[in-house]
Amino acid sequence: MGHYNFDEVINRKGSHSIKWDHLEDRFGNADLLPLWVADMDFKCAPAVLSAMQDVVSHGILGYVLPKADYFSAVTGWMKRRFNWEVESEWIRFTPGIVPAIAIAVNAFTEPSDGVIVQQPVYHPFMGVTEDAGRKVVNNRLIEKNGKYFIDFEDLEEKAMDPNTKIMIFCSPHNPIGRVWTEAELTRVVDICSRNDVILISDEIHQDLVYEGHVHIPAARLADPSSKIMTCTAPSKTFNIAGVFASNIIISNEDLRARYTVALEKMHLMPSPFAISGVMAAYNEGEAWLEELMHYLSDNVDFVQSYLKVNLPKVRFTKPEATFLLWLDFRAYGFGSAKLEKIVTQEAQLALNNGWMFGEEGAEHMRLNIGCPRDVLKEALDRLTDAVNKHI
Repeated sequence: MGHYNFDEVINRKGSHSIKWDHLEDRFGNADLLPLWVADMDFKCAPAVLSAMQDVVSHGILGYVLPKADYFSAVTGWMKRRFNWEVESEWIRFTPGIVPAIAIAVNAFTEPSDGVIVQQPVYHPFMGVTEDAGRKVVNNRLIEKNGKYFIDFEDLEEKAMDPNTKIMIFCSPHNPIGRVWTEAELTRVVDICSRNDVILISDEIHQDLVYEGHVHIPAARLADPSSKIMTCTAPSKTFNIAGVFASNIIISNEDLRARYTVALEKMHLMPSPFAISGVMAAYNEGEAWLEELMHYLSDNVDFVQSYLKVNLPKVRFTKPEATFLLWLDFRAYGFGSAKLEKIVTQEAQLALNNGWMFGEEGAEHMRLNIGCPRDVLKEALDRLTDAVNKHI
């Protein structure tokens, strides 16, 4: 028995939660069971909540900026967890990774320049690119029996295009759950370096890696002069996405200077809760994280066993990381529109439709397992009943 109760069902309705309170806006039905938005239905680590309660008890919520102890918490975490020696001056605070990437796309490219992504992939990568008037260049991942791999020949070809300026890389990958190997990462870094493509590595899921796999920061495999921007945050790890805190790590001095100029033009500042939350998470949150990973791993095993018995035609490859499962319904032959209708209208579930992540995601669904097991079972029961009516 662990110290933390991940089985506790907490009512999030009425908290302005996107996941729970904005279902009607997104799906047209407020009564769905939501397993979509990538935050978890678990209470945050007690150390994080305690630190934020201390901020409230202090009674003043004024302007703040990170100091040495903040940066030490971040660098200490990177050293302990990933054996990565990060210098404090490499770090820039931003209120989230997506805005950080958006700022980078605008700062490092010109209109109509190309930005490499690897679909099926986290949809804001395409959004920030298109919103900036840049061209999405898709280095489509190769699928073999449910597992995905990088098409390096295609990546090399697309990186060689002089109009291609950036690669946005998802590591570990959302939604497919891959943890890239050292060999794969080394090849990505090498291709970008040789072709003068800036590598933006979104490593927000770096801490959520299952046993048998090891996350390696891409920048750790490169010379500090390499043009790599590593995006990290405690938001997924410690379920504090709403605190809006991320740490962008850039060792290349020129790239960091260019990014800093663009960042300062946005006039962004952290909240006292962001500062205290990050420090508490990284200084005191490891025990909670270890228990969380055991619980999530058991949830993965539960889904695998359940599907094998009840929905055997759903192809499910165990993720190597993240609390997001990539479910392949293509064997049923429903087509994307019918599948979405079955899931949303009949099963009364809110999941992420795979097409959001690129056309490669057709007839897939992304399922968030960051919830108590009873909730997960209820969702799978609903899904089974709805799908089996169409067999």
